[in-house]
Amino acid sequence: MVYLITGKINHQKTTKTIEIANKILSSDGFVSLKTMDQGNVVKFDVMKLSTKETKLLAMTKPYFNHQFNYTQELGPYVFNDEAFHWVENEMLMMINNHVKSLFLDEVGKLEIDGYGFYQTIIQMLYSERDCYFTIRDQFIPMFLEKFKIKSYQILT
Repeated sequence: MVYLITGKINHQKTTKTIEIANKILSSDGFVSLKTMDQGNVVKFDVMKLSTKETKLLAMTKPYFNHQFNYTQELGPYVFNDEAFHWVENEMLMMINNHVKSLFLDEVGKLEIDGYGFYQTIIQMLYSERDCYFTIRDQFIPMFLEKFKIKSYQILT
């Protein structure tokens, strides 16, 4: 089953994702943690739920000083290619280790356009596990169409 944890920007979607994952036995996945500086987004780290290991995922351009290699950018963000590969590889290991519920926070325009966590989403959906995706309300119709998701439940 596909579950969509939704809301607008800064409406505690990541917090809710962590709460849900903590209640489910045999769950794992990733959340994106935001770092702010005086009201400005500095960066996002992606954190593996089971180990709390993190990788730098994205930075806003004013704070970016070539800390990583990137080929993807969207709006004010540049994205760390290595972090996307790490998440994809770790998710494949979770699937191979028969983790029953998989979490990915946050998906959106980048993935709908075939970038970012796109391959990870494909892996998750084909695994036939319970898949939890954190997504902003505005992207739900495009996400469902892109990944041909017919059966899902919205969690707000």
